[in-house]
Amino acid sequence: MFKLLIADDNESALARLADALRGRGYAVETAVGGRETIDLGCRYRPRVLIVNFMLADRIHGLQAAAALRLVCPDLAVVLTSNFVSTDLAFEAGLTGVSQVVAKPFTTERIEQAIAAASNGRPESSPSKVGFAEITVSGEILYASPRTAELLEETSGGRRARSLRQVLPREDWAKLDHSTREWVEMRPLADRPLAWQVRSRRPSGLEGFHCVLVRGDDCLVFLEDEGEHYPSQWLVHWLLALRPATPRQWPCEGRALIVHSSDMLRRLAAMEIERVGGLCHTAESCQVATRVLKSDSSIEIVVLDGCLLGPYAEELLGRIRAGSGDVVILGQGSEDMRQEFALYGIDCVLPRVWQAADLIHALQREIQKADSRRQRDSVSSSDRTPDPPALVLGDRYPSV
Repeated sequence: MFKLLIADDNESALARLADALRGRGYAVETAVGGRETIDLGCRYRPRVLIVNFMLADRIHGLQAAAALRLVCPDLAVVLTSNFVSTDLAFEAGLTGVSQVVAKPFTTERIEQAIAAASNGRPESSPSKVGFAEITVSGEILYASPRTAELLEETSGGRRARSLRQVLPREDWAKLDHSTREWVEMRPLADRPLAWQVRSRRPSGLEGFHCVLVRGDDCLVFLEDEGEHYPSQWLVHWLLALRPATPRQWPCEGRALIVHSSDMLRRLAAMEIERVGGLCHTAESCQVATRVLKSDSSIEIVVLDGCLLGPYAEELLGRIRAGSGDVVILGQGSEDMRQEFALYGIDCVLPRVWQAADLIHALQREIQKADSRRQRDSVSSSDRTPDPPALVLGDRYPSV
């Protein structure tokens, strides 16, 4: 049997699945968060990744899978989710996911998915980014297929096992510096070559995880926007680099975009992920209701004005009957504000919005909610306290 990496934010379900698959002969490692999944996957390099869509941090399952496929392009991915929407299935296909499995599932069902995923070959376009695991002494423990191509151009060749075979001493000694910024290295070769290298020293590893980009795919530095290079966000997730722009998402919870347009839903999700948030999407209010049932951590709902009607009323009623902490925003033209107000939605985003528009609207709504809570707290403290309630055993007072 081959190696599996299982990632899920539900720790008890994760432990049960891992035990069941170990009992069937698989070698299994587990992770709870996206960061942990990537770090472990870089070292463990499984044949199949079984990953839940939502994980216990700011990296979701599809992002973790895409980052790990820079390390192992042949990695087979099985995606699990409490609710598999049309949008999620579409995004999974774009990421090269082999199988999508809805929860709850049996061990037999997940074994079928593992078998189907491992027998197929994931579809992927050639990467311009190489990955290598290298010891502090320069020994190459692992080279991705793209890194092997880069090595083949050097005097050490494709099967080089040490940086000493492919780099002058002054260059491979730069590895430690590459944990702080991109550095240029010039391999030993019969023609001029240049690599751009960035690395990280993960905890528990006496060495480096390195990303290599060839010189003709070199980085571009823009004064206002920082560096740009192939697979930029995947490299950020892979090496836990701080993005050029800090996280701006103002909430701990997740968002739900409810919109009838496929394109606008996906653009909205991209905008939210760009500023550090996580997002579900739904093409109708009925689907949105099912998504809400499957994920209790949703804190923001953005509702398309074209979907207002009985199903929207049912969706909003369900939201408001819950914890009361969900912020509801509308999305539509200016002349729809009055119609949104009939549904109790005061804040309306334009039909096409950017992350900054959403963040400003959320900050205003959060401030308004905080003010309401403070007023409610003050008014409740001014009320005459109710008489103490009778407890079991008290006698009713005599008349």
